[in-house]
Amino acid sequence: MTEDHPALAVLGQLDTSDMAASAHLFTEDSVWHYSNPNLPDLQGDHVGPEGIGAFFAALAAKSQGKFRVEPV
Repeated sequence: MTEDHPALAVLGQLDTSDMAASAHLFTEDSVWHYSNPNLPDLQGDHVGPEGIGAFFAALAAKSQGKFRVEPV
């Protein structure tokens, strides 16, 4: 039997369209690192549930709601 990596199990619970419901997945010192030369204004470290939620909200706005997390 093959089990998912624990990080994939957490990402599978992440709902980027409702970060308030996903806030329990992140501690106050969690850091989401993001780097994309095509979106330099979003690059950097996003900290804690609020910072990570703000990042996903900005990413949703930039992608017109088309961004999706697909853990592999």
